[in-house]
Amino acid sequence: MIMCRAQSAYMIFGTCANCWLNAVISYEIHNLLKATRALKKYQPPKIEMVVKRSMVAYAVALFLGMMTLIQARGFPMQVAPQWGFVCLPVQQTWQDIVFFYLFFIPLYVGIPFGYVFYVFYDVIFRSKLLPQKGKVWSLLT
Repeated sequence: MIMCRAQSAYMIFGTCANCWLNAVISYEIHNLLKATRALKKYQPPKIEMVVKRSMVAYAVALFLGMMTLIQARGFPMQVAPQWGFVCLPVQQTWQDIVFFYLFFIPLYVGIPFGYVFYVFYDVIFRSKLLPQKGKVWSLLT
């Protein structure tokens, strides 16, 4: 059972880190597009800031991944084999379901995806930071 928990931990860590790093990258792309639209020079983040933001993303992912290693009775994060080949968290009681959907899922994918969708909405529809169709080619030629 420990290998099942370990597999679940690294699966959660990898996918969660990917989601949070995508949110960090979306933040920088959004800043780049806003600066470009305002005809200002874009200042990329310093290496220290990139490392700090990456470490926060990895810390959240590590925290959520390590939760599957806790084997305390009554802890709402139990792991079981799914579809015969991958171990993932399962919800067996209503407390597990509440914990999973109100705490785990928002930290796992909810917040980063929500932010990426906000950036998508802002860039495309609200602020119209991308050029209109056909305008890109006229700028390049």
